[in-house]
Amino acid sequence: TVPLIHLSSNLLCSLSFFIAMPVFAATHMVRIQEAAVGAAPPVLPLILTRAPRAELGEAHATLPHPMRAFVERLTVVASEECPWKAFLPAAFRDPTVRLQLVARARADAVGPLGEAAAAGRVWQLSRDAAGCRLVQSALDNATTDREREALASELQGHVWEALQCPHANHVLQKAVGVLRAEAVQFIIDEIAAHAGGAVQASRHKYGCRVVQRLIEYCPPSQICDMAGVLMKEMKVIVRHPYGNYVVQKLLLHGTQEQQGLILAVVHADVPGFAADANASAVLGAAVELGGEVGQELATSLVEGDGLLVSMSCSRLGHTSIEHILELLEEVSPKHHLEALRQLTAGAETLGASRFGRHILDTLSIAYAASS
Repeated sequence: TVPLIHLSSNLLCSLSFFIAMPVFAATHMVRIQEAAVGAAPPVLPLILTRAPRAELGEAHATLPHPMRAFVERLTVVASEECPWKAFLPAAFRDPTVRLQLVARARADAVGPLGEAAAAGRVWQLSRDAAGCRLVQSALDNATTDREREALASELQGHVWEALQCPHANHVLQKAVGVLRAEAVQFIIDEIAAHAGGAVQASRHKYGCRVVQRLIEYCPPSQICDMAGVLMKEMKVIVRHPYGNYVVQKLLLHGTQEQQGLILAVVHADVPGFAADANASAVLGAAVELGGEVGQELATSLVEGDGLLVSMSCSRLGHTSIEHILELLEEVSPKHHLEALRQLTAGAETLGASRFGRHILDTLSIAYAASS
C-alpha cells in the first residue's frame, strides 16, 4: 500500500506540472495575440531549435523560474522526437506563438534593456548573472560620458564587495574599460582604503581581474601608489595563482622603472621562477618582451639543469616554450640545439605531463617541418 501511495503521489506531481505549465503560460496569451511578431528580440529564434541553455543567454537567465522551466521545455518542441508534444494545447505547437510567448515573458520579467532599466539599480543588478550583463550593456550603450559616469557612481561605497563578487567584478572591469580615467578614481581609492588592499585584491580570484584592468587602462601616474605597493610585495605576488597575472600586466603596461625592477627580480632567480608553477608565467612574459634581457633569460634557461623541462610541464609556463625556442633559433643557434636536445632527452618526463605532451607535439611538428 505504501509504495502505491508514493507512486500515485509522484504521478500526480508529474501530471500537475505538465498541466500547470500551459495554464501558467496561457495567462500571457491574450497580450501575446495583441503583440506584433516583430517585437521579439533577435536572440529568440534560438527557442525554435534544440539550442543549449547557455545559448539562450540573457533571454533565458532573466525569466522567473516557472516560465524559465517552461521555456527550456519549449526548446525541444521543434524536434520530431519530442514525446509529449501532442499533449500541448494546439496554440503552443505553433512556432510563431511560442516565439511570441517567450518574448512577452522576457519583456515582463526584465523590461527594456539599457541605461533607463539599470539606473537606480546598478548595485542591486550587478550582484547576479543576468543583472550584471544588463548593467554592462547599459554602460556600453550609454551615449555620453555623463550617463556612463552616473551609472558607475552607484557602485561607490561597494567597490571592495564588488571586486570579490563573481558577477559584480565584471561590472567594475567594464566601468574601467569605458569610463574616462579620472572617473574610475573612486575604484582605486576604495581599494587603497583597505590595509594591503592592492595586494589582497591581486591575490583574489575576481579582484585580480579588476586590478589588471586598472593597470591596462589607467595612466601610470594615476596608479603609481598602487603599483608601488605591489612592487614591494612582488616576490610573493608573483608566485600566487592569481597575483602572477597582475605582475605580467605591470611588466607589459608599467613604467620603465617598474619593468626594470621586475626583470631584475626574475633575472636574479631564473631557476626558482622556472620551477614555480605560477612564477614561470612571469618568466615567460619577460622572455617574450624580447631585447637583450629576453635573450639573456632564454639562454639562462638552457644553461640551467632541467629548467626547460620543468617549465614545459607547468600549466602557465609551457605556453612560452615555443616562443623561447623561436627566439633562441634566431639569436643563438647553439643554445637552440641544446634546448632541443634537453627537451628530447626529457621526453619521458614530458610525456607524463598533460602540458609536456603539448611540447612534445610541438617538437614533432618542428622536426617534421625541418626534415
